[in-house]
Amino acid sequence: MITRIRVNLTDDRVEELWTEGREWPEWTREYSYSEMIKNQQIQVFPFGTGDEIIQEFQPEHLLESYEQGKRWWIRNYRGIDVGGNIRWMRAILNMMKPDSFTRWKHFAV
Repeated sequence: MITRIRVNLTDDRVEELWTEGREWPEWTREYSYSEMIKNQQIQVFPFGTGDEIIQEFQPEHLLESYEQGKRWWIRNYRGIDVGGNIRWMRAILNMMKPDSFTRWKHFAV
């Protein structure tokens, strides 16, 4: 599964959501970024998540990382899917501040 999300962290707004070869513009209008991550509106994490992962993707945490000078952020997560198989997910974030706001891009493989 590959997902790309472009988020304005300052406004807590999803600007673009693409997953499994499809754009989801209705989700970008309906939910804030925080709501999407907290309620797992999109299945970015194929095997579910724990609180630790949810906390890492909160806007406050990502903005704090940006302020500390982190521009690239790569994490690997291991989980067990519904069939009992061990699965790996990689999150790659590129945080930047164009046009006076912070965006990040997320790719999950």
